Amino acid sequence: MIWLVFALLSVVGLLFMGLPLRHRSSRTPVPADATDAVLMDQLDEVRRDLERGVISDTEATAAEQEIKRRILVQSRRSVLSDGKPAAGAA
Repeated sequence: MIWLVFALLSVVGLLFMGLPLRHRSSRTPVPADATDAVLMDQLDEVRRDLERGVISDTEATAAEQEIKRRILVQSRRSVLSDGKPAAGAA
């Protein structure tokens, strides 16, 4: 009798784990505009951290360069994917 309960609980557990895996994800990719907005917010945050003294000038410069590099990469991907510049790209 106990083995029947264990088997039933195992089947129920497998169903709970397996059902989400069977359904296809309907998520859409993040648009480039949202990515650009996140990167711009990161730049603002680095500037605020520098003003508050949370990070040093060297760290702020390095972080800004990295974020600007990511913005360039994102804008280049956007240009390559649809042939026209991304919004806000010069």
